This record gives sequence, C-alpha cells and structure tokens, in this order.
Amino acid sequence: MDAVLHLGETRSMQFNHASRKKNIALSVLVNLICKGVLLVIGFWYRAAFLRILSIEYQGISGLFSSILGILSLADMGIAASIIYRIYQPVSRDDVERVGQLMRYFKKAFQTIAFTILVCGCVVAFFLPAFIKDLNEVPKDINIYLVFFFYLIQIVSTYFFTYKLTLFDVDQKQYVNTIINTAIAVTRYLAQYTILASFRSFTFALFCGSLVIILFDYLAGLWASKKYPVVFSVHTDLTPEEKKGILKDTFASICHKIGGVIIVSTDNVLLSKYIGLAVTGIYSNYALILSRISEFVGVVFDPFSAALGNVHVTEDLEGRYRIYKRSLIANFWIAGVITVCLYMLLDDFIMLWLGEGMLLDATTVFFLCFQFYISATRRVSGAYISSCGLFVKDKTRTLIEALLNFIISFALLKMIGVAGVFAGTVISCMMTSYWREPFLLYKYVFKRSSVDFWLANFKNMLATVLSIAVTVEVNNLLFTTGISIIHWILKGILSVFAFGAVSIILFINDADFRFSIKMICDKVRSMRTT
Repeated sequence: MDAVLHLGETRSMQFNHASRKKNIALSVLVNLICKGVLLVIGFWYRAAFLRILSIEYQGISGLFSSILGILSLADMGIAASIIYRIYQPVSRDDVERVGQLMRYFKKAFQTIAFTILVCGCVVAFFLPAFIKDLNEVPKDINIYLVFFFYLIQIVSTYFFTYKLTLFDVDQKQYVNTIINTAIAVTRYLAQYTILASFRSFTFALFCGSLVIILFDYLAGLWASKKYPVVFSVHTDLTPEEKKGILKDTFASICHKIGGVIIVSTDNVLLSKYIGLAVTGIYSNYALILSRISEFVGVVFDPFSAALGNVHVTEDLEGRYRIYKRSLIANFWIAGVITVCLYMLLDDFIMLWLGEGMLLDATTVFFLCFQFYISATRRVSGAYISSCGLFVKDKTRTLIEALLNFIISFALLKMIGVAGVFAGTVISCMMTSYWREPFLLYKYVFKRSSVDFWLANFKNMLATVLSIAVTVEVNNLLFTTGISIIHWILKGILSVFAFGAVSIILFINDADFRFSIKMICDKVRSMRTT
C-alpha cells in the first residue's frame, strides 16, 4: 500500500508546477547568461578559424549545413504534432499519457535518424553540383568525408535528444539551454585545439562530431533520470491516436518543408552561382544575425511553452491580453535591434575580421530588413505553434518557399548577391507576414486584426525614422574612421533614437505603457536588491 501511495506521489510531483512568471524569468536569466557565453566564444572561434584557414573552408561549412538542413525535412513535422499534444497532459499531470507520447516520439525519431542517414549518403554523390567552381575547394579537403561528419552530427541529435523536448513543454527551457551551451563550448575548444595544433579542418570536424555524439548521449540519460516515471511507461498509443498524429503531421510537414527550404536557399544559391568565397563572407554575417536572433529568443522562446499553458488555462480575454502585451514587447525589441544592426553591422565586421570581409550596402540593407520581419513574428509564431493552428495553414510555407526560390533566383541574376536576400524579404511579405496574424485573430481571438496592423505600422515607422535620425546625427558627429569608442557611441545613439520615436508614437497605447512600467519596476527592484 505504501509503495502504491509513493508511486502516486511521485507521479503527481513529476512535472513543473512553479508559476508561469517564475518559469519565464528563470529561463530568460539562464538564456541571457548562456547566450552571452556563446556569443563571445562563437565570435572568438570564427576569428581564430579565419586566421588559421581561408574563407573557402567557411563557405563549405555554410553550404553543407544548409544541405543538411534540407535533409532534416525527414522529421516530417512529426515533432510539432507530438509536442502540441503533450502540453495538456503535462498541465494535468497525466504521466501515463505523456509517457505514451514520448514512446511514440522515440520510435518516430529513430526512424527519422535512419532516413536522414540514407538520404545523406545518396546526396553525397551530388555534392559537386552544389559548388560553382571545384577549384575553390581547398586541396586538403575531401568533401565527401567532411559532409559525412556533418551528417553524423545531425543523425546523433535525432537518436539521443528527443527526450529533451520534455523540458521545453514542462517550461524548463533553461535546462536545454545549459546543455546546448556546454556542447557548443566544448566543441569550439576541442576544434580550436586541433586547428591550432594540426591546421586540419577535417580532423577538427571529426573531434567536434565526437563531442556532439557524447554530449547528446549523456543529455538523453540526464532527461531519463529527471523524468523516470515518464520513461518507465510501457504502454503505447492506440492506432486511432497514431492516425491523428499522422493527420496533423501532414500539416506540419508543409510548414517544415517550406521553412527549411526558405532558410537553406540563400547559401545554396550563393555557392552554386556566386562561389564559396562569397558564401563564406555571408556566413560571417549569418553568424552575427543568428546570435542576435538567439538573444531575441532568450526573451520570447520561453513564451512558447508558457503560451501552450495559457491556451489550456486562460479564457479568451486572458489569452488576448497576454498576447497583445507580448506582441508590443516583441515589436519594440525587434525595432531597436534592427536600428542597431543597420548602424553597427558593417562596423563590427571591420573591427572583428577586417574590411575585406564586407558585403555591399544593398545586401546589408536587405539582411537587416529580413531580420526585422523575422523578429517581429516571434510571438505570433509561438502562439500559432502552441495553439495547433498549423493544421489550418498547410500550404503557406510551401508557397513562400516556392516564391522565395523563384524571386531570389531572378533577382540574383539581375542585381547579384543582394537579390538573394531581397527575394527572401519579398516572399515573406507576400505570405507569412500577413497570414499569421490573420489566422490568430480569426480562429483564436475572434476579433478584428486592426489593432495588430496599427501597432505593426507604428513600429515599422519608428524603425525607419530612427534609422534616418541616427544616420544624420552620426554623419554630423563622427567624420573620422571607425573605432571601438565610435562604435559604442553609435549603438547608444541608435537605442536612444528608437526609444524616443517609439514613445512619441506609442504613448497612448495602454499595452505599451504597461510594458514600460513593467520594465521600470524590474530595474527598480534590481537596484534595491
């Protein structure tokens, strides 16, 4: 009898019951620290890499990462379909149901891992077709062996880390953040040691792959120990339940295919029609943009799990209130970062890697614009995922991916490198940028989306005006070459310009005032502790 009571107590205490605010605050704090560590070590490693090896090595790395991103389509969106179903049983402490879903998750991902491995081996035969000039490939590189190491890294992730998704659903995203940071830091240090000692890209990649496989395996063991009751469940889903997941997977697969093709198109087009050197230069910009996107995710990714909880616990008005306040904060953060990017990105590249690593001004403009429209969609995208709205939007990302390839290819032929990124911006504006809020307001909030578009317009106007003001003031104050002090002052000027313009445009918005008050209260409480 005592054993039964103990088992029941263990099951009831299996999941996270801390307050939503506490979960988000902890995730944000840990994410900030870990992303800061990754930011520093990532830039240090890239600079060291380019001092030891040439830009063509980096171009190969970017190309193969994009190709393998397309291969990851093998998961067919099944992860999103399963995770969507886990939110509710976690909120109800239904350990049996969560265990059944995780068993299905395991079997699905093992199948996916083998599928990716087989597809990768087939794609390897066609690698030369993705490179414009094979003479650009360094003589000491066997492209097939290098591609195999990248392939093994992806396969390892599917084999061992499916269990970690449970931390995200349980609003413990900080656990995954710590694990991923430990993997990245160890991999960077191991690869740098090999590069500095042997100047061998292939050997360094081999050691990095070993680090990833080992850590993925250990992370899976850790998850099993944290949720022992969940992973001790031995019952399976019914055939009807599996059919339901596969039905939703059809909707998710469309999003997955479209999303991955959109992300991977740029590197593939650059490598095929421009060359590995330009692909390598772009990868430096992509590194900066991805790191900044991760910092945006520090704030908004914890909302993904929280919004899943909101959707099953709050009424309609409660959902909309939380969404609107999150959206205003999302817009503001995206705007201020975009202004800073436009003013500081090229200067940072010059200080970090040198003038020879710069892209042209038009390309940088479209990169910043692309970042802006992606960043402003964070909260809406999280809500769509947590509410399962991808079922009602099966073909949108497929259409966007097709438009992206056609427009990017056409503009590449017309205006060069900038055309690739202009095509990405245009295809997004024609599809996802308006479609996501339409779905949310029609099916979740059941009201007009006028408020959304008004806030969106004000924020875009604030961003454009802030850039114009900052450029003019910068031209008046700074006439000499770039320095670290100059760079810092430009950044401060960018933040203040956007803040001032935003206050003027949003001062009458109650949600904006609430966000400002919340930030001030947080700062005040930090000063008194």
